[in-house]
Amino acid sequence: HHTTNVPEDRVPDFTLRNFPEDGATALCEYSVVSHLQQRFVHSTTAGAAARTRDNQKIAKYRSMARGLGGWVMPMTQEASGRASQGMHTVLSHVIRMHDRRDFASTAPSRTWAAKSFQQYLYQRVAIAFWSGVAAMENTRTRLNNAAATRAY
Repeated sequence: HHTTNVPEDRVPDFTLRNFPEDGATALCEYSVVSHLQQRFVHSTTAGAAARTRDNQKIAKYRSMARGLGGWVMPMTQEASGRASQGMHTVLSHVIRMHDRRDFASTAPSRTWAAKSFQQYLYQRVAIAFWSGVAAMENTRTRLNNAAATRAY
């Protein structure tokens, strides 16, 4: 979901309508972070980097969410695999909402590797997660290579 007339860096990743209750709106932001990233180095406690990122996302989208009468739902995973409370909240809600019969009747191309919607959903999240980790590693490698080139 993209809102018109809003700068691209101010558009949430997706919007959940009627979440977690009828009439509510959640602006969702998915992030993958590492406690080794410079802005998160202040703590090595498991979950600290995810909480810091969640707070950044809440601050960034708070006014937009209020304008919609909703709230911000950051969904952050650390590169170590730990997921924030927001991630667990959204996934649990979606799993509870989904009817098993609906999932069973969907195209085999979506269901061949999962016997339940919960398995399917967590597979999709894992793919997004590892894509984020790969993107972080790619960026780090490029920055290191650029620094090494400048050193010569």
